[in-house]
Amino acid sequence: MLTRKQMVLVKVESTYGQDSTPDGSDRIYVAEMEVTPYEGDRQALNRLREQLGAQPERNVAPYVTANITVGLAGSGTVGTPPAFDALLRACGMSVTESTSDVLYQPVQGQWESCTIYYRQDGQVQKITGAMGTPDFDVTSGQDPTIQFQMTGLYNKPEVSSPVTISELTQADEIPVNAENTSIQVHGHAACTESLSLSLGNTVNHRNLINCEKVRITDRESTGSLNIEAPAITTKDYFTAVESHSGHTTGPVTLTHGKTPGNIVELAGTAVQLSNITYQDSDGVVHYQLDTRWLPGAGGAPELTLKFT
Repeated sequence: MLTRKQMVLVKVESTYGQDSTPDGSDRIYVAEMEVTPYEGDRQALNRLREQLGAQPERNVAPYVTANITVGLAGSGTVGTPPAFDALLRACGMSVTESTSDVLYQPVQGQWESCTIYYRQDGQVQKITGAMGTPDFDVTSGQDPTIQFQMTGLYNKPEVSSPVTISELTQADEIPVNAENTSIQVHGHAACTESLSLSLGNTVNHRNLINCEKVRITDRESTGSLNIEAPAITTKDYFTAVESHSGHTTGPVTLTHGKTPGNIVELAGTAVQLSNITYQDSDGVVHYQLDTRWLPGAGGAPELTLKFT
């Protein structure tokens, strides 16, 4: 098989763990892909014997993991979800579509799952019941990405038939720079080198008597910011970081893109800057800030991802 001949199809499941049979219209553009096709808990079959050597082992709970990296971009059409919609929803996020935008936000339960078809040069592995967690990376001078770390039920790879590929409604990602990207950190237009954010879902594969499934059991959204250090009279980030007598939260809003249909906004209303260190960047002092994305007022979601 040839490494370069790969394709990924993803579709939300109507019933957990039942193949939703994604087709060519469910393809996503993938920048990087790493699949471990047969993971699981292994147990040795121990036997007393006169011979030295290894004991055989069994995989007592097989599953599959897939790290899927896509460009963070809109569909290209206002009000139409991006091609990776199913992955966002299988990471514990709800979707609300309107004529002006598509909004995703983490929810507290009733999470959806997806089926992933990983096609590789004439064979396909069908990963059912998949759930995961996304990591966002927005770094100056690079294309913004989301890496989906997915876990799903094991199905043995099989020979695949050709699939008819539909033209995707999906815009290309655009580079992160001063022209395309803006950010506000606690009310300050920080000169920012990078933002990273992990939704932080805890994802577990459970293989019990009469029950096998992947579940999201917890969530803790954290990340980091790397910004040019402003004069303390311009913005006092040390006051924002201090927590020895109570913690401070504030909004963080990143907007990327200028063209309708390919504008992305990642925002949180109650983000704590939890740590600060000095860094050098081209001879300029930078702050490396750890972030904790807390639920907003009245239990509002800790973050929103909006495509306009």
